Amino acid sequence: MVHRCFTLGNLKTQIYYDLGFDDWVVEIGQTEGYQIADRLMEIWADYKETKRKLTKSMEKIDRIYRKSTDRIPKIRA
Repeated sequence: MVHRCFTLGNLKTQIYYDLGFDDWVVEIGQTEGYQIADRLMEIWADYKETKRKLTKSMEKIDRIYRKSTDRIPKIRA
């Protein structure tokens, strides 16, 4: 996954940084095509590590989601 960001500092971009995908974010206007291709090739070359990183990040997302949704019944009460 490589996410293209058109504006720096927007909320969607920040989410990727917060989840540890710093090296998977491509800032448009600051990145050349060959840099994007190089990064994609690095991800592909170490696919096992890529899957590990993605799994770890998805587990973090799951924890955040569960923590947030567990609060809903308390708020509604």
